[in-house]
Amino acid sequence: MEGVAPELAGTAGLDRQLRAQIQPLHALAQRDQRIQRLAEADILGPSEAFRQPMDYFAHAPQTAATLARLAQLKPGMLACMHGSAWRGDGAALLRHLAEALAPAR
Repeated sequence: MEGVAPELAGTAGLDRQLRAQIQPLHALAQRDQRIQRLAEADILGPSEAFRQPMDYFAHAPQTAATLARLAQLKPGMLACMHGSAWRGDGAALLRHLAEALAPAR
């Protein structure tokens, strides 16, 4: 399909018009050199500053235990769906995230 990124061309359920709208955004995200693709600085502080006023995070009784299990894997790199990847002590970051999300006592 002309003008559409190859990875989007075969996407089921997207009509031609929607694909044409997505293409420029996809190109920007993939080619814009201003977007930091790999961060190594603090990401929890800025994330918490954004989250706390509206607390949009999904809280569940098992959140702390899930984050603890993930920390045991000692990841060296973490990535989210919409944003940069992060490299560092992932176990420590996940433990700090669990502490930040813990209900106030």
